[in-house]
Amino acid sequence: MWSIILLPLYAVQVIKTRLAVGKTGQYKGLLDCGLKTYQKEGFFALYRGYLPNILGIIPYAGIDLTIYEVCHSLNCCYTLNIVCPVSYNYSNYSLAAAVNL
Repeated sequence: MWSIILLPLYAVQVIKTRLAVGKTGQYKGLLDCGLKTYQKEGFFALYRGYLPNILGIIPYAGIDLTIYEVCHSLNCCYTLNIVCPVSYNYSNYSLAAAVNL
């Protein structure tokens, strides 16, 4: 799903990079750069490097989801300030705190 969401944004990032790297006055603006790139190099020039970018996101997303699931199963989400859909009974914690006084 992320790959579909990132598809139009990736072309804008490529254009932005070309504007930053290009010579002063080479492009008049964002649209000019996009049109010139499309006319000279074709549509797929706007998506060079897209596949490695997406393949780099997969390990990140997998690790992120794994850490979330481990924390969720250990009930340590509130300790790590992660939002969990689990409700806790805080009366047990207040009783434990009172006993430790």
